[in-house]
Amino acid sequence: MLNISKRSATLLAMFCLGVAGLHAQAQTPAPSSSNTQASEKRINYVRRLSLGVGLSVIALDTINNGTLQRSTTTPPPPTTGNYATTAQRQRVGYTGMLQILVTNRFAVTAGIVMRRVAFTRNGEVLSGTDNPTTAIDDRRYSTIFEDTRARFYDIPLTIRYFGKDRTRAGGRWFLEGGIVQRNVSNLKSSVVTTLGDTEPNCCNPTTAKSGVRGVIAGFGGQLIDPFGIRVMPSVRYTRWMGETFDSFSTVSKRNQIEAMITIGF
Repeated sequence: MLNISKRSATLLAMFCLGVAGLHAQAQTPAPSSSNTQASEKRINYVRRLSLGVGLSVIALDTINNGTLQRSTTTPPPPTTGNYATTAQRQRVGYTGMLQILVTNRFAVTAGIVMRRVAFTRNGEVLSGTDNPTTAIDDRRYSTIFEDTRARFYDIPLTIRYFGKDRTRAGGRWFLEGGIVQRNVSNLKSSVVTTLGDTEPNCCNPTTAKSGVRGVIAGFGGQLIDPFGIRVMPSVRYTRWMGETFDSFSTVSKRNQIEAMITIGF
């Protein structure tokens, strides 16, 4: 049997422990840059599916404040009318949004904007033919007063392009464009007509055209707070292809500019 001294045995044991330690260190991989990048890519600053609520403020009234003078000869009798419409300022609307990210930069958004509208219209109408030989106006005189209130529900569908990939940190800008349809609800209208000294005749409700369509172009941005809430301010321009209201001096505006702020989740 081979005799080994106590000192030699100690040195041999220390050598074996050192070799085992080096082997274990070699088996533990160091964190690579690829693993770090993969960890960073797990953070998506634009979600695949997000919901949002917010406010919309239009720059101009939805209904024109205007006057109109109209004269007709047919059908008889000849008629001359003066009309004036006054829109009530209700420029703030409420919005809801659904956004679906299709690629790292493109998203499809659908939403709804509810806005209240109201206006009044006054009219003075002279019908018939005046007899020049008399001291008074022989034409029949009547007045018209209209009070109308309604709700507009605008339903936009847009494609949105972000200036950054969804995995890049920080705020980002976006451009969008699409189509929109306007539906009318809760229409309440009364038209009171007075012929001379007779009792007022009420009511002849006005009508509105629902389903008017338009096109949208806009831009905005997305900001993220430390809690992960997305804040999206934006500006939109809408060109309507028709008028929701179109009666005498009451005409809906075709051009619409609105500023929006949406809180996304």
